Amino acid sequence: MNVQIEGRHLKITDAIQERVHEKVDSLTKYFDGLHHVRVILIVENPTRMRAEVVCGVIRGQQLVTKAEHEDLYAAVDEAVRKARELLKRYKDRLRSRKGGQKPPMVPAS
Repeated sequence: MNVQIEGRHLKITDAIQERVHEKVDSLTKYFDGLHHVRVILIVENPTRMRAEVVCGVIRGQQLVTKAEHEDLYAAVDEAVRKARELLKRYKDRLRSRKGGQKPPMVPAS
């Protein structure tokens, strides 16, 4: 999986990069069809940080989550948590479209 980290009005340090990779790598547990993840970190003012997580999934679709917080790490954690929940719902939706489990056939008497 390809992980891309972008900072707006912010320099991406090694600590930030390590934290983002640590959190984003856990997303593959919830959905195998994850092709790439783009994390955008934005500093709007000194007391407001925003994190956006864009997940590229099968068929070119993108799932986007956003979170705002005073602390950049907390914003990343919240955005990744939202992405995890969104991926779980997306996976369930895909399963339900395929028909899921069919009841066993009962022979006619």
